[in-house]
Amino acid sequence: MTVTQDITTPVAVITGNQELTCTLTSITLSAASSTGQGTLSYLWSTGATTVSINVNAPGDYSVTVTDSDNGCTDTELVTVTQDITTPVAVITGNQELTCTLTS
Repeated sequence: MTVTQDITTPVAVITGNQELTCTLTSITLSAASSTGQGTLSYLWSTGATTVSINVNAPGDYSVTVTDSDNGCTDTELVTVTQDITTPVAVITGNQELTCTLTS
């Protein structure tokens, strides 16, 4: 009898990470794995079990990829940042127009 071992771990990868801004208010994070022999399943830190999730808040997001063939898992983490610092508009040169100051 020959005993074999299958402990090939899927390698979880998250793509699509961008910085949220005043104009980019939502991004799509997608999970993938460079290895895996069986059907891969995904569990995000948000509770979603889909390949991709949409996020609209800064924070840490992780996904755990599980290979159905051997039950091995791998987890990947990304940090989504946000820059919503608004510019400060300033108008200078406010003067009173007179008969001599016409513009």
